Amino acid sequence: MKNLLVYFLVSVSLMACTTPAPTTETAAPIVSTVDRAELEIKLKGMEAAWNLSATDEDHGLKLLQEIIADDFLNFNNEGVKQNKAEFIKSLSETKETITEVVNGEMHLTFYSDNVAIIVGSHVSKGNDMDGKAFTKTSFWTDTYMERNGTWQAIASGSRNITSE
Repeated sequence: MKNLLVYFLVSVSLMACTTPAPTTETAAPIVSTVDRAELEIKLKGMEAAWNLSATDEDHGLKLLQEIIADDFLNFNNEGVKQNKAEFIKSLSETKETITEVVNGEMHLTFYSDNVAIIVGSHVSKGNDMDGKAFTKTSFWTDTYMERNGTWQAIASGSRNITSE
């Protein structure tokens, strides 16, 4: 029995000495090559142009064809989900005329080097389809993604509050 105990202790000792110690591998930190300050200016500029394009005769349709991605999704003021075609169609059918847009503050958050969300607001003034003047404050969240070197809006949602 004593020999069996010695063999057991020697075996356990040998296993302990030959079993590799667990190691923790750490990945090298990913270094971003994106100048986020410069990119923030660019994305906020795109957003401002989107808002201001509502004063264009075509309600910004030409600009939006470029800015929004083909797989774009939007929740409009009524909570209805729209794809790009439906969103563009709804703008083309707009009967109101926007005469002035004042952009409010915009807050941008990067979630990676190619995804950013901008939350902001703007105030629009214009006339509805009956010619009645209105002032509308819009609050929105837009998600942008860079694909193949091009930044486009991939999702949007907004809420409008109209005052007269």
